[in-house]
Amino acid sequence: EMASIMGVIRQFDSKEISVLQLHKRLLLYRDIIFDHKSRPVVGLEDTIEANIGPYRNELLQVTPRISEAPLSYEALLALTKVQTIDPVCVRKTRHDDNTILVNEVGLYTHCKDRFVQEFIDDMTSIGCEIRMVKSQYEKPCDVPLNIADSYFRVSQEGIPIIGINLAIAGSLTTLAHEVEHVRMWHECKIELASKDALLTKSQLANLANDFVMQPRQRVLSERRSIAAELKIETNDDSVFNRVRKPRARHIAESGYTARMLYPECEGIRDELHRCRWSEKSVDDVLVNELMANAVKEALRNRKKHFEYYMNKARTLCKASPTKRVEAAELRALAYAVRSHNVFECIFKYDIKRLNVIKIRYING
Repeated sequence: EMASIMGVIRQFDSKEISVLQLHKRLLLYRDIIFDHKSRPVVGLEDTIEANIGPYRNELLQVTPRISEAPLSYEALLALTKVQTIDPVCVRKTRHDDNTILVNEVGLYTHCKDRFVQEFIDDMTSIGCEIRMVKSQYEKPCDVPLNIADSYFRVSQEGIPIIGINLAIAGSLTTLAHEVEHVRMWHECKIELASKDALLTKSQLANLANDFVMQPRQRVLSERRSIAAELKIETNDDSVFNRVRKPRARHIAESGYTARMLYPECEGIRDELHRCRWSEKSVDDVLVNELMANAVKEALRNRKKHFEYYMNKARTLCKASPTKRVEAAELRALAYAVRSHNVFECIFKYDIKRLNVIKIRYING
């Protein structure tokens, strides 16, 4: 079946067929290659898929997205009212020969967007401050920095604080994520107060924070936050929800598994981080439990992803027999998906850090 491929190449070299015709024929050959039943040689599929498998259609967006382009940094900033505060440095990160400082520089008090304002009002009612965060180099540098990761923290005085820069595109979804962390912390604080009326406000706040920051509680909190993200990010009425590259929401979108399993990843990463910087030993029961859940879900997602493309290919062939090339592309995507490394699907955004600490894993 593959012997004639050289004839196709020769036809292209002699300009008997066009680039488009060559592309179509090669796609059909690739479909033959990915048919495992026609290749009895043990291990051959691994070699072929390792080299041909990475083909992906990155332009594919399965779920509907907000069509309008995001506003500029300056335009979003103009929609908010920020009360200036003395800069509070919350993080220092070494970068080459310089240091990046993450500073809280202001307090958000009002926003013209009603969805953001609802979050501001809700957090203010429980004493939580939403502070504007900016990054800057410690030494003078020509490269400006505004982007900083959002977070939730509790100050030594017991004040809950969300650090975020609302002028960054898509910040409404990010804010919803952090607000859910605050809500879980607040629920814990209320429960602690009901058990011990003698605890002060700051004691309650910090005890609640200690509890929700435990690895198992972090997983629960992140699950709630991911659910809050998914609920609000399709809201096309807020200009703070527009992004150029939307996050994955569908099984066929790049990064879907990593996003859905972020809670498990965060729990594992947090436990490993704690043990690396302390004398504690790793909680093997917790890490194995989280890894088992993550691998099980990742394998399920990979199977569904494979079936998604194969079903689309079958439907396309039945609907129009002339769509063989398009169906071949979909089948090629399906086999590429089946060769995806499960560990890398789970830890897509943490893979480098986990490799540094030499985590051993088995490719599912």
